[in-house]
Amino acid sequence: ALLMGIKVLSCLPPPVSTGLILTKEVGGNDAIAIFNGTIGAFMGVFVTPMLVYKLTGGSADLPIVSIVSKLSITVVTPLLAGQAIKYSNIV
Repeated sequence: ALLMGIKVLSCLPPPVSTGLILTKEVGGNDAIAIFNGTIGAFMGVFVTPMLVYKLTGGSADLPIVSIVSKLSITVVTPLLAGQAIKYSNIV
C-alpha cells in the first residue's frame, strides 16, 4: 500500500509556490518559474491520470458527466457570476 501511494504521489506536478521559492533562493528568473509552474499545473490535469493508470495498472469507471456538472455548479457558475458583477455597473 505504501509503494502504491508513493507511485501515485510521484505522478503529481509540484506546486507553483515550491518552484518559485526555490528559484528565488538561487537567484533565478521568477517569471520563468511562474510560467513553468503554471504550465506544469495545467498539463498535470491531463498527464497525471494517464501516469497513475500506467504505473498502477488499474482502471476505474468514472462518472464524467456527473463530475463535470458538479464542477460547473460549484466552480464555474460562481466564477462567471462574480465576473459579471465585477464588470457590470451594479456594485
